[in-house]
Amino acid sequence: MQSRLKLVNVLLIVLLVGLSLVLFNVGAANQDLKQKNTDLSHDVEKIKSSDTEEKEIFTKTESFITDTLQGGSIDYFTKRYRKEAEQIMSDNETNQDTNVSKMKDLEIYNISVRKQEDTYKVYVLYKATLTGIDEELVKPGDQPLLILMSTVTWIHEGGELKVDDHDLEPLVSGEQVIAEIAL
Repeated sequence: MQSRLKLVNVLLIVLLVGLSLVLFNVGAANQDLKQKNTDLSHDVEKIKSSDTEEKEIFTKTESFITDTLQGGSIDYFTKRYRKEAEQIMSDNETNQDTNVSKMKDLEIYNISVRKQEDTYKVYVLYKATLTGIDEELVKPGDQPLLILMSTVTWIHEGGELKVDDHDLEPLVSGEQVIAEIAL
């Protein structure tokens, strides 16, 4: 009887150790799952935040391009870029006359937002139709048409998104495109 009792005690101890190991593994796996869940929740929040910010940059870029062609883009600039732009404008002021061609129509074809470390690089492809100098055209019906590409760098300054760099480059003359299509 005592040997049977010892055998039962040994089996109970083995069963208790086995059950303890299983519970320990389940607890550890549960902690791992909780940590993975927390990490995934954090990643989802970052993605949502980034997506919201990219949509904001997309909208601000549309406004910026429109204001650039209407002469109000300086309000979007960072302090550093504003100083740089004002310096360039004051240097070129003596070389420019006051006759300016105004924008009549703007059509944005594509805006592409690329997240970089702490900036957003935005590429914009668009068409602008100009009225001519002082809204007088050389020939009636003549409207200078330009296909343009802008590269805009947005950064955070003072809690707002601001333009820290803008490269505007004409791709081709719109008249050249229309002539090629007409052939």
